[in-house]
Amino acid sequence: MAPKTKLMLTSIELLRRHISETNSTILPTVTIDPAGLAKQIWQDVWSVSGATPERCLYTFLELFIFKYLSDLNILDEDDKGNKVNFTHIFSLSPEKAFKNYTENVRPYLKAMFPASTEDFTTIINGTVLNPNVPEHSKVFYKILKKFSDFGELKNIDPNFKSKVFESFMKESISKKNWGQFFTPRNIIDAIIEISDIDKLEEGAEICDPACGVGGFLLEPIKVKANGLNTYYQIKGNQLKPKYNLSGFDKGFEKEEQLTIILAKANMLIFLSELLVQNPTMSHEFAKVFNSTFKLLNTTILGTLQKTEKDKYDLILTNPPYVTSGSSNYKEAIKNDSRFNSFYQVNAIGVEGLFMEWIIRSLKPGKKAFVVIPDGILHRLNDKKLRQFIKNECFIDGIISLPINSFYTTPKKTYILAITKKDGESESERKATIQTEPVFTYLVSNIGETLDVNRFPIEENDLVEAVSLFNQFKGAKSSFKTDSLRCKIQPIDEFIPEESWTVDRWWNEEEKIELGIEEERQVLSVAQLIEEMEETKLRMNELIEGLQEFKP
Repeated sequence: MAPKTKLMLTSIELLRRHISETNSTILPTVTIDPAGLAKQIWQDVWSVSGATPERCLYTFLELFIFKYLSDLNILDEDDKGNKVNFTHIFSLSPEKAFKNYTENVRPYLKAMFPASTEDFTTIINGTVLNPNVPEHSKVFYKILKKFSDFGELKNIDPNFKSKVFESFMKESISKKNWGQFFTPRNIIDAIIEISDIDKLEEGAEICDPACGVGGFLLEPIKVKANGLNTYYQIKGNQLKPKYNLSGFDKGFEKEEQLTIILAKANMLIFLSELLVQNPTMSHEFAKVFNSTFKLLNTTILGTLQKTEKDKYDLILTNPPYVTSGSSNYKEAIKNDSRFNSFYQVNAIGVEGLFMEWIIRSLKPGKKAFVVIPDGILHRLNDKKLRQFIKNECFIDGIISLPINSFYTTPKKTYILAITKKDGESESERKATIQTEPVFTYLVSNIGETLDVNRFPIEENDLVEAVSLFNQFKGAKSSFKTDSLRCKIQPIDEFIPEESWTVDRWWNEEEKIELGIEEERQVLSVAQLIEEMEETKLRMNELIEGLQEFKP
């Protein structure tokens, strides 16, 4: 379709939305927020299935996409002439509605957005409701009625595209055993704002090796001005991303594989405005979904199996952190010669392996922003990892986040900002000594309460942290600030054999002036067991080291 024709059709659609018998003026677009609807439907699905919040979220999103695409006139009839839009399905009886949806709508949605030929995931992959269970058919119809009563799903509030995942994850009281935690949007947005992502050249490689539902790769669309049209364009009959995005996650059980499906569904919602303008290009959109998010399930290593050095221009991630069971990863690495030259640090925990992967996978001269647990910064047995970081990278900044920043763990975490040194070899990079200081910042509030409710609050130290860090980047050696939360530390303070936890540079009086109370960590039994497993692992490694000195 020619650009002028496309512009004309877009203008006609704008007029159609606003002009009526009672209105002759194009009004400002009013956005709607279906967050309340999402919670109601979660409760309906949970009441008859007892499914986890993740699976309830998945069911909501599938039906949301069904209604959304119907309202946008993208979903109407299938290739056989069967009506597959929301209005038709809702006009049927409860039993026929669910049966018709299962037999006609779902197959057509899968045909519109074909699954990946690599991991066989798409934007939908099954609901927790069963058409053969009468009660499920009734609940399905009840959900359709709630969607109908809510009205058209057009002009969705951009924040809903992010917050829908948070609202469901808040309902979860279980944490994933392998340590992946949902990253709050405010933290993701802050990292994007300091990443200089918009300064990368077209075709740059950007990666999140533990992508979850895709926040780090999708939020730039919302955070940056005119993000959708900046990062994605229609050229000819193809959807062209400005950057090559790679989001990896692993999963073997069906429950675990939902993460990548949710990421693809999330991407559809983020790109929906472009899809409305190009309704016949659903296959092209599916190609982009599938090339962006990939499920890795051929080995327990997941992303860690990809040993491509110097590949990425930017890495944004919150990798899993857990020490219990990490010996299985190390055993898999030890038994495969391909990994021996790649993983040499022997860091503690899965987070240590990911940190090594991130640095080796980053191109020289390029940046990574990583959410890390405090263990990497202070564990005695991770001094080799800290030395590796210092040898390979310039440490740009360490931002301290408050305990309970994440929904399902009280772990203390930090944002580590690094730039890989230039140089073709490790020896060249090691010979390049950092002379510029390091930005450190103490965050107390992240724009929401740190309890289970996660209510929005005005206090958000991340805003100032972003502003000061961006100023610091332009003049590291001469940067000064009056902020009591920010301290610029000489690189000499970062000795690999000693702790890098930046909080220690604020004394008690300074913390009192900032209104910071000493953070007390309350552990559940499961969390205490994990801490004890970590201590046990450290003790075993110390014993192994001492064995070498036995006569």
